[in-house]
Amino acid sequence: MRHTKVLAFDFIINTLLTIIELAAGVLSGSAAILADGSQNLTDSLVITVAYVCERIATRPGNTKRSARHVYRLAAGINATILLILAVLIAGLAINRTLHPQILNTLTVIAIGSLSIVINFWAAGMLFAARRDITVAAPYVGLLFSGLSGIGVFLSGIIARRFGIHQIDGIVGIVIAALLFARSSRMLRLAIWQPNKLLRSTIE
Repeated sequence: MRHTKVLAFDFIINTLLTIIELAAGVLSGSAAILADGSQNLTDSLVITVAYVCERIATRPGNTKRSARHVYRLAAGINATILLILAVLIAGLAINRTLHPQILNTLTVIAIGSLSIVINFWAAGMLFAARRDITVAAPYVGLLFSGLSGIGVFLSGIIARRFGIHQIDGIVGIVIAALLFARSSRMLRLAIWQPNKLLRSTIE
């Protein structure tokens, strides 16, 4: 069963969310929002690769093996970019923790809420096909980003209610660390265990 239409739709809404989050993160100076936006960028890249794999697999004479080769190459490139991004976000988050700034907590809460709704909605659209070899990675990635959005939302609530603005940096560090771990695993599998790459997120 092919899922190109759903993947294409998920890519559109996730990419729009990524743009909104990165813009909001830059304007607000929130490390947590920037980290969450980076997570969504990861999902957009993974969804793009899954879409390409689906299209390749539907062509006459092509098989899932062709899709695996595409995924392996793209995953290696994407993971390298995201590892660099994770380090940069972590640096910003550490700085925000040591030198907290007053946040627009309503913006943080609103962006966190938007991230939760969009990511879990997009994941829900892939739920029925979650065990398909090309859909598993984007599905779990979207769930992960939804949980990341919960972290952003809670950081906004804590900062607004208790005035603890260091929480933004702390959440940013956690999300950046998880992004680093996720990207490192993707790169490792792309290089040494390509046969496990597409199923790595559901093992």
